[in-house]
Amino acid sequence: FYIVQTFFLDAAGDAGFVIPLPPGLANAAQAPFYANFLTLEAPFPTFSVSKTVRVEFANPNGWEQVGDLSSGRLWHTATALGEGPRDNVTELLIAGGATGTIFNPLPMSTAELYDPLTRTATALPPLSLPRAGHGAVRLQDGRVLISGGVTTQGVVTATCEVFNPALEVFEAAPSMHAPRAAHRLTLLDDGRVLATGGAADWQPSASSFLVAAASAQDTSESFNPVTNTWSVGPVMSSKRLGHTATKMLDGTVLL
Repeated sequence: FYIVQTFFLDAAGDAGFVIPLPPGLANAAQAPFYANFLTLEAPFPTFSVSKTVRVEFANPNGWEQVGDLSSGRLWHTATALGEGPRDNVTELLIAGGATGTIFNPLPMSTAELYDPLTRTATALPPLSLPRAGHGAVRLQDGRVLISGGVTTQGVVTATCEVFNPALEVFEAAPSMHAPRAAHRLTLLDDGRVLATGGAADWQPSASSFLVAAASAQDTSESFNPVTNTWSVGPVMSSKRLGHTATKMLDGTVLL
């Protein structure tokens, strides 16, 4: 069906309108809808703009099915990239993860880019090595820092890399001072990234989980994207892995 809607600009140059739905459209959330033509009329000469725009109706406070990832993942990261190149859409970087189990992960090096406009994910170039239980945080310049994680045969790595959204590639970054998995990365107000805790070892066996838990660390360090360096930070009061890290409004971080 087609809808013709007339609206007028106010003194500030803004306008709003409501799109009426026909009574027969019972489930608006599943209805495809396309705005095909937009004609603007004003005291100046009339002009027309023709563009196909995807508009979706959604029921509030509900869940909707979206496209699947290329493969099942656990212990991966999903990082919002900020406003993307198309219609200010925030895309998501989905990196690494593992098949298997938490206790015996089989890390992956694959990565995908999820587009909320099409609700699908597309493949990206791989990470430099398989990672699960790694850290990921968006830097102030738009890049994403990927740190540590469990790689093959339960080895925990200190290596890092950054995702460049402009080129859609992963680039080399300096390693942390300590190998970390199930640690936390927190973006600080000054642009640095705080890395805290994490396991130093992750044996590839469920019976060896206590070994991994015993390797929890109380150390911290920070990454400076301007100097591209890691610096050793203060020691925490307790060893931690799988913890939370929340930056407060005053800039401090609660663990």
